[in-house]
Amino acid sequence: MVRRFILVCLVGTMSVLAAGCTDSGPAPPDRDHVPSVIGLTTREADARLKNVGLVLRVDPVGGGNDALVLAQSPAAGAPLTRGDAVTVRARCFAAPCPFPGEGKEIYDPCTCAAR
Repeated sequence: MVRRFILVCLVGTMSVLAAGCTDSGPAPPDRDHVPSVIGLTTREADARLKNVGLVLRVDPVGGGNDALVLAQSPAAGAPLTRGDAVTVRARCFAAPCPFPGEGKEIYDPCTCAAR
């Protein structure tokens, strides 16, 4: 009886593992809706937004210097229009950024990132 139980458990476990092996990996980014960037750093948010054709704008709100995104507008799930800006409120103090150069603007005062 114990042997049969162990065999059933092993076969069941192998079936679950085999099913997991057929997974094709992480889902591709949704290119029709604004992704959530709340809880990411501004650098991570910038990368995620660029991946779907959006532009980051950062509004520093103080309270720390970890550049953590606390809120975003438009909200996650809103229809996406390539090239639109997503404004985030991030926990940081605006850094004294050097002049970024002609034709560039500082879009993330937390990290002095410019484009």
